[in-house]
Amino acid sequence: MVISIYSTKGGVGKTSLAYSLAKDSNLGYITNDMSIAIGKYNRAKYYSKNVPLRDNFLYDFGGFMDKSADDIALKSDIVFIPVINDANSVMRALQALKKLKHKEHVYVIANMIETKKDYEEIKMVIKHHYPTREVLFFRKSKLLKHAMESGKSVFELMKESNRAHLYKNSLKDYQSIIGLINNYKENNYEK
Repeated sequence: MVISIYSTKGGVGKTSLAYSLAKDSNLGYITNDMSIAIGKYNRAKYYSKNVPLRDNFLYDFGGFMDKSADDIALKSDIVFIPVINDANSVMRALQALKKLKHKEHVYVIANMIETKKDYEEIKMVIKHHYPTREVLFFRKSKLLKHAMESGKSVFELMKESNRAHLYKNSLKDYQSIIGLINNYKENNYEK
């Protein structure tokens, strides 16, 4: 299985999301952007260029792209495109969707969202251009940041922490994303 977190826009929460999803999906983690995630996960690999395609990895492509990033995203089983409520971020998400318009399992994640209104604004623009694309909601929270900084995934952090009640809503959002990955695995790899 190969998953890509794909966006040319920096600051949309790619790394913290990718890190935790990789660990909780039992996948390795590859990035083309140096970050603290490299030192926090023993299955993490960094490539500054010529990123190789490897099975059972989740790819976190930094706020810049190269040809290998585009190729890997096109070959990925699932692609998540994080976007924040910012015109430039939404424009970059639309550009990514255009490159991936013929791929089936591509999801936009309205990430770090403060209000339902922000989510609805992003969803309206995406659906206007790509009516069949699903737009997932991930509310603003320190859950992913705390998980990565601790060297744990979201689920590992929740098992070892008495703070689960603080993250109740964002944990629900995260579980819906993990659910998409698990459903894909069950339907395509575990037969």
